[in-house]
Amino acid sequence: MLKATKSELDELIGSSPEAMIIVDDVGKIVSCNGALAKSFGYQSEDLIGADLNLLLPERFRDRHATYLQRFFSKAAIRPMSTAMALYGCRKDGTEFPVEVSLHPFETGEGTLVYAAIRDVTEHKQKEVALRESEIRLKTIVDKMPAAVLLRDAKGRFILINQAYEKLYGVRNEEVCGKTLDEIFPADTASIYAAHDAKAVEKKEVIEAETTIRTTNGDVVLSSYKFPIFDEYGQLSSIGGIEYDITERDHKEKMLNVKSNLLSLLYDTARFSNQATSLEEAIKYSLERVCTYLDWQVGHAYRREEDPDQLVSTRIWYLSDPERFATFRTVSEEISFDCGIGLPGRVWQTGKPAWIIDVKRDKNFPRAKLVSDIGVHAGFALPVQVGSDVIAILEFFAEEALQPDEPLLQMLAQIGLQLGQVAERVKAQEALRTAAVQAELARVARLITMGEMAASIAHEIKQPLTAVVTNANAGLRWLNRQPPNIEEVRSVLKRIVNDGDRGSSIIGSIREMMKKGGEKRAQLDLNELIREVMAIVLDELQHRGVSVRTELVNDLPHVWADRVQLQQVVLNLIMNAVEAMASVSDRPRLLRLRSESHEPGGVLVSVDDTGAGIDVKDLDRIFETFFTTKSEGMGMGLSICRSIVESHGGRISALRANPHGSVFQFFLPISEPVDHP
Repeated sequence: MLKATKSELDELIGSSPEAMIIVDDVGKIVSCNGALAKSFGYQSEDLIGADLNLLLPERFRDRHATYLQRFFSKAAIRPMSTAMALYGCRKDGTEFPVEVSLHPFETGEGTLVYAAIRDVTEHKQKEVALRESEIRLKTIVDKMPAAVLLRDAKGRFILINQAYEKLYGVRNEEVCGKTLDEIFPADTASIYAAHDAKAVEKKEVIEAETTIRTTNGDVVLSSYKFPIFDEYGQLSSIGGIEYDITERDHKEKMLNVKSNLLSLLYDTARFSNQATSLEEAIKYSLERVCTYLDWQVGHAYRREEDPDQLVSTRIWYLSDPERFATFRTVSEEISFDCGIGLPGRVWQTGKPAWIIDVKRDKNFPRAKLVSDIGVHAGFALPVQVGSDVIAILEFFAEEALQPDEPLLQMLAQIGLQLGQVAERVKAQEALRTAAVQAELARVARLITMGEMAASIAHEIKQPLTAVVTNANAGLRWLNRQPPNIEEVRSVLKRIVNDGDRGSSIIGSIREMMKKGGEKRAQLDLNELIREVMAIVLDELQHRGVSVRTELVNDLPHVWADRVQLQQVVLNLIMNAVEAMASVSDRPRLLRLRSESHEPGGVLVSVDDTGAGIDVKDLDRIFETFFTTKSEGMGMGLSICRSIVESHGGRISALRANPHGSVFQFFLPISEPVDHP
């Protein structure tokens, strides 16, 4: 045992940057340095003479006396037991992991021990993180579908994953520590050894395709081997990843089929989005499907005048029109009830159907006819709007073919696409009708205004003429010397009377126009916004403007005139589009939003990413004849304000951050009070 005086020990620990403490054989703290006091949250003088248990978590204190006696009975330099985790306890009660090394010294005061105590919190955290990382990595490797292996520089296995175990019928514990020759037949081991040697020689990943015999039979493997070198450039291990590609050719073929199907769906979807009628979209779809599948006949049925029957259309695809002329003629004369024939059963179920050989099908009225022209396989798919079947597409091939369920499911998407075309065309027709009616109403109002203009001019001219005449007379009376005040007073009274008469005429005309100019009803603003969007969609696409709609569900209705609010929304949208015309450094984005707004109203917002409104113009933007456009008249936003305010609402504009403008208008839910 080393010998030293207490002063020498004090000097030793005082000069150490590590946390150091000196304890006697009964566990009393004889001395400690500042680093230790700081680690435990004390001042050094607080610890001198205190029991060492002060620095231990309470759960360890009972056992510590026994450990202390055992140590002093056989005192020697050593670290404290690593069999259990050691912890210190700070003054505030928090615990932290520590490592402790003990050094006994014989002094004049008896045997003392000084201990170096190191806070290993960060080290423990790193250990935990490393273990968790290793577990995650092993989990990832085990879950990989490919077989993964790692061997050391001498070719001995270090690890394999679950896929490797399944492929070769071995267990990780069986192969670890063994070489290739100890696991595989000589020919297989030599192949893998050659791959390893090549990867090490080239110092890069090498790929090889190999057929080997496993417990599951012969398999074709695509393997990748790669060398791993240490920091000194020495080979430390060899890794490998192996894929079972026995069915690769089949999978590649299926992938090509799916790719072609996706191309077909893309083509039909693209054309459908541009089609101006459902018939146009159906014709294109029949042609593309038949061409893709190499089927000879495609035809469409629709539910039109008689909703209880499927009626043949004149929309066909025929690979040989002359050969199938009779089939076409007969089919166009046949209609189907629900559940009858191939079209009827698809109508009944709302799902695609496949017939291996139509001439053997008992529910196929045209069996004799198709038999004569050499047609066998047939399938049909529904065109649906929601759950309602509006049309059926049927296809026929020369061969008897087994059902292809995945193919049917993918082709069913074409029916959904066509259903969307039907909805869009119907909505566009309704909007066009509404637009025509609105335009006719507008023209009628303009004609009426033109006719009224002459009458208004005539009615207003008389009091205005009288005002001018009396004013001139008043000037003459004032120019006399002396001025004739009584005459001037009389003239001014006549001017007032003439002004009142003109005001009365204008008021009467205004009342007449208010009572007969609009039709208000309960109105769904979301529906109105969609109607306007359908009108301007082509223009937005032409100008490269993207649209985002954020329309809240169950939006309360407002009491309003549809045509007037369409004019407001349309004006705000087109203003936004024009504001983004010069934008080239960011997306041109138009955002339309609707939401319920307190108190008791609905708020509609139109946002753009244009240059925004100049701050100095915000207060004047809705004034009549005020415009920021070089060719503008300054009427559009003024009219919008008038319409919104006449509905008891309000409209506002503000700058968006970082770009663009936001126009908002609020309308009350209930019928507003008429504004003068």
